[in-house]
Amino acid sequence: MWRKSQKWWRKPFFHLLTLVSIQTTIILNLHKKQHGRPATNLAAVVKDLIIALVDKDVSHDAEQDNLNLPLVRIRERHFIKLWPEKDGGGKSRRQCKVCIDRPKKTGMSAQERKSKRKVSKFWCPKCKVRLCLDCFEIYHTKVDYTE
Repeated sequence: MWRKSQKWWRKPFFHLLTLVSIQTTIILNLHKKQHGRPATNLAAVVKDLIIALVDKDVSHDAEQDNLNLPLVRIRERHFIKLWPEKDGGGKSRRQCKVCIDRPKKTGMSAQERKSKRKVSKFWCPKCKVRLCLDCFEIYHTKVDYTE
């Protein structure tokens, strides 16, 4: 029974993945046979293929982004802007990132943090972070802005 809620792309995707892995195993074994090396089984090829896909696209790029994030935040030129007002006229104020993170690092309790909470209608569009006027400079000049 086919339902609209099912993800239709799963069957063709895994079918193509299986075909590709089988073809890769055949070509790899032909190449190894020409060079006098032992053949590789399908399970080993699939395992290597999955590790290569996951490691290369997800973790490596995420590590690079995390390494460059503080440097970009400090080196580039950023300008503070007002958060755009909502159509319905609702509140457009949110908590300042620096004001939230600083008390967390000092070990302040949740009740104390709530009493010292600071809301702001300003933000940095490049960093996509809410910041109050006092904390904007701190966030963009210090690597560890929570100190």
